[in-house]
Amino acid sequence: MTTKTATKLTKKETVFVTALVKGLYAEPGFSDVCPSDLFEVCGGDKAVAGLIGSLEKKGVIWIDDDQCHGRYVLDRAPMMFIHLEEDHYYLHARWAKEQALNA
Repeated sequence: MTTKTATKLTKKETVFVTALVKGLYAEPGFSDVCPSDLFEVCGGDKAVAGLIGSLEKKGVIWIDDDQCHGRYVLDRAPMMFIHLEEDHYYLHARWAKEQALNA
């Protein structure tokens, strides 16, 4: 069994990821969490935009929206889905367990 090195997150990034993980209720890899779902807990649209950019650079999340070419675009936010990168499934307890069973 390999041990993954945890990505160092800021307090705000931790709040974002915690809220994201709470919204990931289905099978590993599925997400219907949009940036606007995180506005309230993370401090609004500009805060979420910055956190998305930071977490994408760290390889923690990715954005599913071909029209935005992987970039956060505020007016497209309702059509964007935020996904947890597979290397970071360990942040989601159930997904990590399922991943370990399939290893």
